[in-house]
Order: sequence, then structure tokens, then C-alpha cells
Amino acid sequence: MRLSRRELCILFSVVFGIVIPFMLYKYTICTEIKTSKTSLQTELSNSMFKLYNSYKIRLFHYQTTVRCNDTLLAADPFRSAVYTQGSDTIYPGDYIRFYVVLYNGYGKPMITGGDHLRARLFNESLKAYIPGIILDHENGTYTVTFQVFWIGKAKLEVEVLYTKEIIATVIRLKRFWDFSDIFATFSFMDHKDKTRCGPNYETVVRSSSTYKVCNFSYWHKSMRWFCARPNGILLCKHWVSIYRNWENFTNGINECEDELSKRDQTTIPSNITIQILPHTTKGKRKIMLGEHYKPCVRYNTSELWFKDNPTGYFYHD
Repeated sequence: MRLSRRELCILFSVVFGIVIPFMLYKYTICTEIKTSKTSLQTELSNSMFKLYNSYKIRLFHYQTTVRCNDTLLAADPFRSAVYTQGSDTIYPGDYIRFYVVLYNGYGKPMITGGDHLRARLFNESLKAYIPGIILDHENGTYTVTFQVFWIGKAKLEVEVLYTKEIIATVIRLKRFWDFSDIFATFSFMDHKDKTRCGPNYETVVRSSSTYKVCNFSYWHKSMRWFCARPNGILLCKHWVSIYRNWENFTNGINECEDELSKRDQTTIPSNITIQILPHTTKGKRKIMLGEHYKPCVRYNTSELWFKDNPTGYFYHD
């Protein structure tokens, strides 16, 4: 038995205590934040503290979730609904909100929160995409907020990416996972090698019988991650992927959990399309694409790691 891509995503988000609702979205234009080094350190510290407290509360919620025994009691994207709050005609820079109501497989409203939603506005012809900020009201309803930046139409997509039953399952199973079966693949020209990885330096050294280790913690400066250095001419920079054998990890799931993890339908049916018009009202602030923005490749990604909300969007990419 193997975990799907969706399960793998939530697994790492839960294991590392990081809430990453938008991790599958890549942002190519980011808002520039001008701040001093001192204020940045304070901001990161405060964000980390809030993130940790939020994680503890959410973790307790999932740990006390009753184990799945009926898939129809879980949130069903096909039966759920999305509604527009306010006008469906807005201007660049404006905010727009949507109201999401989740229903279970029996068609009854969900009365608790904890399901993991993902939302985006997009325009395929413009290759424009932006993620939404999702607020869980802890009663089966959610508010999704967007700030739009382009002119034209935008279609809404909301997904129930993971039900709370699946998240609770992963949290339960991770207690038995010691990272001992994670490996990194290195490749350069015709040379290939695989080495053991993990968050504990001593464990990686002991299990690999070498003191030569690649330190990948610098990627986000908050989580320790090491891999034994490959042999031959291969260097740490030649890392290409990470993998593991999931069989032992998924032996502890029941039929209900297995069925939920294999759901193909995650998108809530919706035909909502909004119209974003150019500014015509005198005195209204005009927002232009590219104004005070820079590519993400020039952005300090360690700042983005602690942001509660998305900071960018796709446009012509």
C-alpha cells in the first residue's frame, strides 16, 4: 500500500508542525517587504510563536477525533456548497469573500471544523492564479478571502484537500515513524547514489557509518534536516529527490481510512465566476501589475516560511 501525493503532503505538514495550506501552489510574484534585520527577527519570532500555539490547539483537536469507521460521516466535497459574499464584480486590489458549507455523505451539514480546504481564483487564458486565505469557523463552515490583482474574469475553485479523519490518521501513525527509512537520491551526469536522511544528525551518522553529512536545514532555517553525503564525485548540491517505502507506515489504517485516502473527488462543484474591471472611479487607488513587486527568485524565502497568508500569485506563468 502506498500513500497518495495528497497524503504525503499532509504527512509532512503534520510531522514538522507546519501549517502549509498552499504548499502545492508556486508563487512567481511576491510582495516586497522592506524591513530592518531586527524587525524581521522579531516578526519571525512572533510568527513562530503563533504558529506553534495554533499547531498545539489543532493537534489536540485531531488527537481527540474519533477514528473513522464510516466514510459517509466525513465531509463530502460533492455534496458541499460555496456561496459568494457581496458583489461578483470587483476591481484590482479589492477583496472578495466566499462562504463554504460542508456536508457529509448523508447530506447533513458538518457541525465541527478541522477539514483542510484549499482555494484559488484562476484565469486559464491569462495564466493567472491566486490562493485564498481560509478561515475555519469550527462549525463546518469556512470563509475564503482573496485579493485580486488582474483585470478580466476569474473562476473559483475550492477543494476539501484532506478530511479531518485522514489528518487524525496521519498524526496517529506518525508516532511510530522514526524517519529510519527515508533516503535521498543524488545524480550528476552518469553518477547516482542514495543515502539515508533524517532530522537528527547523530542518527544519520550512526546509520550511515560516515561523518560526511549534507546539511539541508538552511532551506528554511527552522527545521533540521540532514542526509549522508553521497560517494564519489557526487556533492550535496547534486540532490534530486527524496523517497521512502510506505508499506510499514500504512499497515495501521482501517478500511474506512484507506477509502478516504483514495478519494478522487476533492473539488466542491461550483460555477462561480467573478468579473474584475479596470478602475474608472475618480480618486480610487489604481493598482498596476508589477507595481512594488519582484520575482520570488529574488525574495528571501526564509521570510515567507513564517507568513500566515500567501504573498504572491501567478501571472502569465
